[in-house]
This record gives sequence, C-alpha cells and structure tokens, in this order.
Amino acid sequence: MHYQPKVKLQSGSIDGVEALLRWQHPVFGSVSPVEFIPIAEEKGFIHKFGDWVVKEACLQWVHWNVKHKIRPVVAVNISPIQLTKDDFYSSLVKILEETNMDPQYLELEITESSSFRFEEKTNKVLNQIRNLGIQISLDDFGTGYSSFSVLKQLPINTLKIDRSFLQNVLGDVEQEAIVRSIIQLGHNLKFQVLMEGVEQYEEVEWLKKENCNYVQGFFYSKPLPPTEVLPLLKQSRIEFVQ
Repeated sequence: MHYQPKVKLQSGSIDGVEALLRWQHPVFGSVSPVEFIPIAEEKGFIHKFGDWVVKEACLQWVHWNVKHKIRPVVAVNISPIQLTKDDFYSSLVKILEETNMDPQYLELEITESSSFRFEEKTNKVLNQIRNLGIQISLDDFGTGYSSFSVLKQLPINTLKIDRSFLQNVLGDVEQEAIVRSIIQLGHNLKFQVLMEGVEQYEEVEWLKKENCNYVQGFFYSKPLPPTEVLPLLKQSRIEFVQ
C-alpha cells in the first residue's frame, strides 16, 4: 500500500491521503494496477483485493491515530463490481468493527462510470454508506457520460476532476473555461472539488485562483509507502517535493 497526499489549496495543509495498491512482482518487477485490477475483476478476485485494501487502509489509519495522533481522511478506490456485491455493505461494517476505524475518516472513491452503470443499486448502497458517516467521492469526473439530474442525487462529498483536463489548460482559453465550469458545477451542487494529476506550480496557482478546494499530484508528492508519507503528515503544511 502507498499513500498520496491530498492538499487543501488555500492553506497547503494535508487533509487526507489516497490509498493506492502497488504490486512488486519477483519476476516482472513493478506491475501497474491498470494491468492487474482488470484481470482481478475478470477472474473474480476483486472482492478479496478490495476487502484487503480497505482493511489495510483502516489499520494504517488506526496506527497513525494511536501512535502519532494523526487523523487524515484515508480514501480507498472501490471497483464498480464490488459495489454490486450483495454483502459489500456488511463486509464494510465488519472491517470497521474489526479495525476500530472511525468511519468519518474513511472515504470511498467510486468512478463516474460505475455510479451511472448500476444507478439504482449503487444509490441504495451509497446512502447506506453515507449513513455510517463515511465520505464518498466521485473519481475521474469528466470521463463518463454524466446526467446532471442523477449527479445531483448522488450522496457524494467530493468531485475529483480527471487529470486529463489539466493537459494544456494554461493559456488555452477553451480548456480553461471547461475546467472552470466543472469547478463551478461542483460548488453549485455543494461538493468539494479536487483536481487530480497536478504537476506544475502554475497549475496550482491557476486552480487556487479558480477556488478549487483540493489538489493531488506529483507537484506535492508521488504515492509513498507509509513510513515515507508519515513525515509529510506530521507537517502543518506541505511544500513542493522534488
């Protein structure tokens, strides 16, 4: 498990981290989740993967809380296949009980496509999750085919704008207008807005001017193992990490 900080733009503080699964294979070396997650979904292993990741993230938060008095919101990606499993909610409750995780510091990230693909069933499960106090974010926003009427009904806290929207945004009037509109849409729907994939100082300054709430990306930090991300979590503010 690696963790990438989420930075609050106006203050520079780390309010949370995203838990990201990494696989170091003894023969093939570093294997990207882009490669092994689809295989896990196809072969039916994704439920075990998913439960393990949620539990590990919860255990890591408990460790940070007990030993260091640090309580970041920990975000975990959830596969659309996981959401449709009948015992997903009960498995989640069991993990919270076993780890003694405070649910208000757990955030589940669902993709835009999954939220609309299984709309009725997804909404029911998401509302149950929200009632536990868990936060929910809509990941990779802008890559799917959103219905704004449905988006308004989703019980989410945060809109995560896909990193592809940052490409050539600086100086491109049309691209700037698109990103600005998405940020305004999120705020109009009472969501927090996070931009993924931020890598340049100029991007940070432009997003700050447009009142984007959070950013995440290599400009601040790449995903790090728990021991390496801990010093960043202990800081009151995070600075540029080369």
